[in-house]
Amino acid sequence: MADILIIGAGVAGLSAGIFAAKDGHRVTICEKHSIAGGNLTGWQRGDYHIDNCIHWLTGTNPSSEFYDIWVETGALGNVNVYQPETLYTCLYEDKELSLPKDLDTLERDMLALSPEDAAETKALIKAIKTMQYFMRIGGKDFSEKIGVFNLIKNGPQVLKYHMMTTGQLAERFRHPLIKKFIVAVFGDKFTAMALLTVFATFCGKNGGLPEGGSLAMAKRMAKRFTDLGGEFMFKKEVVKINTEGNYAKSVTFADGTTVAADYMVIAADPAAIFGKAIDAPMPKILEKQYNSPDYIRFSAHHSAFAVKEEKLPFSADVVLDIPEKYRDLMRARSFMLREFSHEPSFAPAGENVFHTMTFIGEKASVDFINLSKDRTAYLEKKKQLAAATQDIIESDFPQLKGKLKLLDVWTPATYRRYTNAETGSFMSFILPPKKLPKIVPTIVKGFKNLLLATQWQQAPGGLPTTAASGRKAAEVIMKLEKKLGNVLAAGKVKKLSPVK
Repeated sequence: MADILIIGAGVAGLSAGIFAAKDGHRVTICEKHSIAGGNLTGWQRGDYHIDNCIHWLTGTNPSSEFYDIWVETGALGNVNVYQPETLYTCLYEDKELSLPKDLDTLERDMLALSPEDAAETKALIKAIKTMQYFMRIGGKDFSEKIGVFNLIKNGPQVLKYHMMTTGQLAERFRHPLIKKFIVAVFGDKFTAMALLTVFATFCGKNGGLPEGGSLAMAKRMAKRFTDLGGEFMFKKEVVKINTEGNYAKSVTFADGTTVAADYMVIAADPAAIFGKAIDAPMPKILEKQYNSPDYIRFSAHHSAFAVKEEKLPFSADVVLDIPEKYRDLMRARSFMLREFSHEPSFAPAGENVFHTMTFIGEKASVDFINLSKDRTAYLEKKKQLAAATQDIIESDFPQLKGKLKLLDVWTPATYRRYTNAETGSFMSFILPPKKLPKIVPTIVKGFKNLLLATQWQQAPGGLPTTAASGRKAAEVIMKLEKKLGNVLAAGKVKKLSPVK
């Protein structure tokens, strides 16, 4: 049994803590915030709940590779999983196109909208269905995986989408609404393979919404951790990882206290740790990605509204265009409007709460962070964003005019403040085309007991990758302990227990 200290109580830290505690170790998770969850969170504004994180949770299909990890960590527990009828909807003139939960329906809708795009549409749908088999959610009951022969046969038809960006894929279609539909979620610089993955996931009953939303899921994971004997240390920001030779010996917190451990797991943005809390270089793969113009980090700014209407004029997510007059202010050309009518506890009876998500690039994100240093200017910017957003919503849905109540505005500076993410990014790098995702090793080079558990170890990150990185860290610790146990049994070394 070892003493393990995990830096960060986000999904990666919770997952690492849960699996390490299941293995019988003494585990402590330290967190600068007052609650666990990281980006997996939500908060109250009066009678309304604002959900920050989950748009779709990959791994809600029992046949998928990530389902077990969500069950083991308590993320799903015994809660219901809501499967929306659509993931998002795009509008163009008097037409609309949605991503429905059925791929045959999507194919039918795209063909009806644009018969001249039939060849590209059929190729895309076929590739998405093949992707579902790769993900073990293929077939009519979404539970089949692909065999070796079919992998060799059908692999190239999927791989070709990784050779182009979403923008390049959009240009293969003629209809302007389909073009817009292709780039609506990720913009035009992501590998098109990411789009196939999202479509395959959602249409494979593998991207549902756990009951209660993001904060409830984080609380279930935190309870699972403490039920296994794990302990939290909240409001404990690590400012120094103290090392001796090739061992991480202890951490020093902002309040001056120190805690030692046998193993330490960094479950935070590596850019906030290496060269800052620890006098050691960042892993080479990560350093190259942080410095490469091809690996872009993105974030978003959001506005949340309440409305005293029992039924909204839109459902699920809808993409709205940003008029020219607001594009410089909002740093984008469109935003996503999302409603939560499937969660009746999020608003009083007869009312609704919804919020916007405006994806922005790395430079715009950093600009928000820098602006936040001038509180007056920052608050004024948020006020302007909310007013512009409300004007766009009321223009597109005039029946809501004069009925919206602003609840909150949050930006990349908010993510930076609460999670220490360097650029306020809630996911890691945009995966560029033609590049296969590289996996950063779990053990930090130059150390025997310092490990990584973070979404930054494999682009583009996200909740499943994050949880898997935590499980991997726990597995590596078990291997190291087994190896140490063999050495101890041979009488070659004496193990030293840390003192807290």
